Amino acid sequence: MGIRVARRTDWWGLALLALMCLSPNTWGQALQPAPEIDEKVVRLGVTLVQVDAIVTDKDGRPVTDLSRDDFELLQDDRPQTITNFSFVTPGPLPETELEAVESAVPIRLPPERVRRTIAIVVDDLASNDSALSARKAIKSFVDERLEPGDQIAIVQARGGAGALQQFTTNREDLYAAIERIRYVPRSRPEMDCDDGTGGGAKADDTGLGDSRRTDLFVRGTLGVLNFVVRGLRSLPGRKSVVLLSDGMTCAIEGFEANGVESSRVRRAVQTLIDFSNRSSVAIYSIDVRGVVPVGFEADESTNRFRRLSDIGDQLARRTSALFRSRDVLSQLADQTGGLFIYNTNDITGGLRRAVDDQRGYYLLGYVPEDATFSGEGRSEFHRIAVRARRPGLTVRARSGFYGYPDDQGEIETRSASQRMVDAVISPFAASGVRMKLTPLFTVDPRRGPTVLCFLHVDARDLTFAVDRDGTRVARVELLVVAFGDNGGMVNRQSSTPEIRLSETDYQRVLQSGYDQTIAVPLDRPGAYSMRVALRDLQSDRIGSAYQFIEMPDAGGKDLAMSGIVVTANPAQFDVRNLNKAQKPTPMEPSSSPAVRRFKVGDRLSYGFEIYNARPDKISRRPALELTVRVYRGGRLVLSNVIAPLDPGQHADASRIRVSRGLSLGDEMKPGTYVLELVVRDVLPDSKPRSSTQWMDFEVE
Repeated sequence: MGIRVARRTDWWGLALLALMCLSPNTWGQALQPAPEIDEKVVRLGVTLVQVDAIVTDKDGRPVTDLSRDDFELLQDDRPQTITNFSFVTPGPLPETELEAVESAVPIRLPPERVRRTIAIVVDDLASNDSALSARKAIKSFVDERLEPGDQIAIVQARGGAGALQQFTTNREDLYAAIERIRYVPRSRPEMDCDDGTGGGAKADDTGLGDSRRTDLFVRGTLGVLNFVVRGLRSLPGRKSVVLLSDGMTCAIEGFEANGVESSRVRRAVQTLIDFSNRSSVAIYSIDVRGVVPVGFEADESTNRFRRLSDIGDQLARRTSALFRSRDVLSQLADQTGGLFIYNTNDITGGLRRAVDDQRGYYLLGYVPEDATFSGEGRSEFHRIAVRARRPGLTVRARSGFYGYPDDQGEIETRSASQRMVDAVISPFAASGVRMKLTPLFTVDPRRGPTVLCFLHVDARDLTFAVDRDGTRVARVELLVVAFGDNGGMVNRQSSTPEIRLSETDYQRVLQSGYDQTIAVPLDRPGAYSMRVALRDLQSDRIGSAYQFIEMPDAGGKDLAMSGIVVTANPAQFDVRNLNKAQKPTPMEPSSSPAVRRFKVGDRLSYGFEIYNARPDKISRRPALELTVRVYRGGRLVLSNVIAPLDPGQHADASRIRVSRGLSLGDEMKPGTYVLELVVRDVLPDSKPRSSTQWMDFEVE
C-alpha cells in the first residue's frame, strides 16, 4: 500500500514488536487483501514501513506466485527482515454486478466496491496532434477497458475546476470530460526552464523570460499532480495517476532526493515523489508524442551547415533536448513504482498498460532501525530497494522515503479562505465535516432556471456552544460555487450562517443531522458541477461535497423535466416551499430530499415537474406517458409504464406538477437504488419527444 511510516509509541510498540517476533505468520495473514491494512496495521504504534512492489517476467507479464523468501529488501543498502507479506489483488465482483444491464443511470460505488481508482491527468499539450492522441486514447480506454468497480477522474492541468473533474463510473460524464481536452496555441513555452540561478532568457511582455515561464509551467503541472495525490491519499488500496504529457523541458538529471542545492523544479519533484509514496499512489507517465524523430525532415535544408560536424552537433542538441524533456516524466514514474511509457505511437495501448498494472501487487513490511526516525532532521532520504531472488524477474517498487513518520506531515500554513477555495475546486471531497449534496433543477416562478442544492450536514462534526437563553449555537462559513463545463465559475455564493437550535432540536440534529437548501440561479442549460464547502468556525474543520448536474433547456420548445424530489413527505414537492427552507432544519433521513434513506415497507413519494408539454389542438390537453424504473447495482428490478399520465383537469401544459409514490415491499433488499423516470410526449400525429431524470435512494 505504498510506503507508510508511523512513529513508535513506548509500551504499545514493545508489545507489538514482541507479538511480531513470536508470530510473524499471523501478521502476514492480517495483511491479506483488505482496504484497511495500511491504516489499521501501521497506526497501532510500532514504527513500520510498508512497500508495494510489482513483479514481472522477461515478457512483462505479472508474476503472482512468489513467497516472502523470494524477496530481498534493503534500506540504505542494508538488508531488512520482511515481517509483513501478502499479495493484494482486487477481489472479484459478485455475478450480479458483472451482469448489470447498461442504463443511462450512473452507479455510485461505496468504498468497499471500488476495485481500481485512477486519476488521468492531461498536461498542457504542445500541439493539436497531441490533443487528438490524448482524446483518442482516453476514449478508447473508457469504451473498451472500463470495468465494474473502476472509479475514474479526468483532470486537466490548465482546465481549472471544471464540471467533470470528479471520480465517476458514468461513461457519459467521462465522454464529456474527454471532449474538453483541447490544444491551446502558445499555452506553454518551448525553452528549457530557469534552474533558479536567474539566467533566464529575455523577458516577454508579461515580464517573464521564456525559461522562467517554462519553470512556472512545469511547477504548475507538478502542483496539479500534488493536489490530485493529496485527494487520493485517504482512498483505500493502491491508487494510480496516469499523466499524459508531451514533455517538460526541465532536466533534473543527477537528481538526488536529499540534494541541498536543488532547483525549484527538483524540489517540487522531490516533494511530489515523497508524498505519492506515502499516499500509496503510483504515477504512470505517457509521452503522447509517440516516436519522436530527431533527424532532419525531408523539407529541412542542411545547406546552412558549413561542416558535417555542425550537422552532428545539431542532431546531438535535438537528442539532448528530447531526453531533457522526458527527464521529469521518467523520474516521477521510476521513483513511485509506476511506468514511463514512451517511443510508442500506440498511446491507447500505453494507457491500457498503465491502468492494468494496478491489478495486483506484493505488500512487504519491515521494522526499520531506530536511527531512521531519530528526529535529527527531515531532510535525510532513506533509499529502498526490492529485489527478486528468482532469476529473470523485474521488480518495480518505490524509491524510498524521508525520515519522519506519517503523523509528522506538513504543517498547514494556508489561510482559512484559501483552504475553503481548495475544498471547492478539488476533484475530491474534504471530510472534516461530513455532508451530502443533492442538486435539483427546477424553474422557480421568480428566479427562472434554478438549481436547488439540498445540503445535509452531520451536526456531530460541528461545535455547538450554549447561549445565555439555553439555545445551542454553531457558526459556520458556507461557500457554494457552480462551475460550467468549460471550467469557468458561473455562480458563487458565500455566507456565514448561524445555526441556532432549541435543546430539543439540537438533540434531534445530533441523531439525524440537519438540512439546508441553497437556491442557485443559472441562466443557461448545460453541464454544471455544484460544489459546496462548509467550515466550522470554532474547530476550523472543513467539509465539502460536489455533484454533477445537467440542466435541460426548459425555456425552449423541448420537453423537459425538473429534478426528482424523493422523500417521505409529499408536501415538500412544492418548489415554493422548498425555496423557503433556506435556514438549517432538523430532518429525518426519510423526509430529507438530501438523504433519502428508507426502511423496508416504507412509502416512498416522488415529485417532479414537466415543462413544455405539447397540448392537443382540440382538447388543449397534453398526451403524456411515464415510465418508472428502479435499478439496484445497475440491474433493473422494477419497471412500470403509466399511460396515459393524467396531468389534472386544469393543468397548464407548459408546467405540470406530478406527485406519485412507490411501496418498498419485502422484496426490496437493503442497498442503494436508483429511481429513473422517463416522460414521453405521445400526442398523435406529432414527433415523439422524451425527457429523463434519475435520483438515488437507500433502503435499510
